[in-house]
Amino acid sequence: MKTITFMSFKGGAGKTTSLYLLVAALHERGKRIAVINADHNDVLHQWREYGLALNTWDDEHVKLWKILDDEEMAEAAEEAEEFGADYMLIDTAGGGSDLNDAILYNSDMVIIPSDLGRQELDQTIETMQYVQDYLKDQNASHVLSGFLLNRVPLDNKQFSADESEGWEIMETLPIFDTRIPDNKRIKGQKSKGLMDLYRNDLDSDKSSRFRAPHYTRLLKIGHQLADEIDAALSSSEEARDAV
Repeated sequence: MKTITFMSFKGGAGKTTSLYLLVAALHERGKRIAVINADHNDVLHQWREYGLALNTWDDEHVKLWKILDDEEMAEAAEEAEEFGADYMLIDTAGGGSDLNDAILYNSDMVIIPSDLGRQELDQTIETMQYVQDYLKDQNASHVLSGFLLNRVPLDNKQFSADESEGWEIMETLPIFDTRIPDNKRIKGQKSKGLMDLYRNDLDSDKSSRFRAPHYTRLLKIGHQLADEIDAALSSSEEARDAV
């Protein structure tokens, strides 16, 4: 089971929306996904409830846990293994905490979403510094970490002056090639359930079929992110085996 953690010290950085997209892509591949809500809100469980109401959820392949401390995290991880999860995706609360530290230590990869605005960039880099310092102290060099650009243009030519300045900083840091655009459909996914199932429903209805390609394009971005994650984890595992 691969454990992927979404973390940011800043609320609204795109942790949950990035998770929506990755879950949908992995689900479309037939994977089993354990989703751990370690944040203080219930957005992820609301996402499931909306999906159940619309018949765009799949409890057989996607299961949610709400946790409040490291003991509940350990129980959830054990249950996720029993569930047969291929991936465990964790949405953390903002800031540092004993729970977040335990999650970091037990992760395979930490993803830190950010846009390119100066204020958010400062907090994003602060998050990365915290992650790297903690993992170094714990001798957990096997845990990978990287920035995921969120709510940004896919083409650098469309950057604002502020975004261009932020990009000059970000491109020198560990960063995914995948970018998640500023898109109202991703933001609204909480009320739609699993994106791939919602897209399929649109595609099967003549009156709404014209909207399906928008979600197909977004799912393609989710698959690109999944491919990057798998490639990085495979390379890391091969490097450790070679030692």
